[in-house]
Order: sequence, then C-alpha cells, then structure tokens
Amino acid sequence: MTDATPTPEPPEHTGTSEATFGMKKAAQVAGISVSTIRRNKKRLQECGAEISPDGWKVPISALVASGLMRKQTPPDPDEGKLQSPLDSISSVERVRQLERDVLELKHRAELAEERQRSAEHRAQNARELVDALTETLKVERRMISSQFSNEKILDNKENVAEEKELESLDPKYKKSVWSRLFKSSN
Repeated sequence: MTDATPTPEPPEHTGTSEATFGMKKAAQVAGISVSTIRRNKKRLQECGAEISPDGWKVPISALVASGLMRKQTPPDPDEGKLQSPLDSISSVERVRQLERDVLELKHRAELAEERQRSAEHRAQNARELVDALTETLKVERRMISSQFSNEKILDNKENVAEEKELESLDPKYKKSVWSRLFKSSN
C-alpha cells in the first residue's frame, strides 16, 4: 500500500471545528509511525477517519478514540504533586516518628564507633605481634650466625691441633697450602 498524498495535508475544516490530517501528518501528531496508522486503518475508519482515493482524512477525535493518541487535556494541578507519607500523619505522630528515627540513627552511630574501636584494637595487636616476631627473628639470626662462627672456630682449632699432632709425629711432614685450604673449607 502506498501513500496517496506525498506531502502532509494542512488541516481541513469541514462543518465542525475539528482538524483533519493526512496519514503522515496524523502519525506525526499522534507521535507514532506511519505503519502503525496503516495497521490500525479499520479501527480509525470505525472512529470517524475517511480514506478516499484523494488520501486520508483523519480527525484528532478518531486518533484519540482509536487509542492511538492520548487525549490532550491540561494536567490536574495536584496530579503531579508528590504525596509524602508524612502528610497523612498528625504533627504529634510525626514528632514521635522523628524521635524514633533519631534514636535509631544514634544507635547505629554507636555501633559503628564500637566496630571502629575494635578494628583499631585488632590492628594495634597485629602491629605488636609483627614487631615481636621481627625481634625474635633478629635474635635467632644472631644466634645462628654466632653458632656458625663458633663451629668454624672449633673446626679451625681442631685442624690446627691435627696438623700439630701430625707435625709432631713426623717432623718432615709438610702439608701443601692447597690441601690445608681444602680441608679448612670442609
């Protein structure tokens, strides 16, 4: 199906004061697509639209009656106003509700402060534990290094004692520098 009128028609005035539109203009006015107008051809005709070889003649009342366009009436001044749940409560009850809300918020704040103090306490304990473990590691390192150096000293003393013993047995005995170094490194 093609549109018989390539350009939108200006509103026509018949015996009534109601404006009529061509298919494209009717779609524009209603804020819908041309294909939606075509799909609803039968309903529009039932509501007063005329479709002739000269083109479509769709009055606004047909668009509204067919449900393709909402009725354009000024909004109710109180319609857009948001109703607060507090509007229906008496002033005394509102004050009581506000007092309860304040108490609830104070309680939540106290709980949050307690959680914060607890977290700070745990963090302090963790820092102290890390410091103690660090000190323990330092002491253990010193002990290990001193133990290692004591073992070296004992090994060296034993090596010296062995050499003196061997030299005392055989005065001609002389160890090479390499063999002494090799033995002392073991």
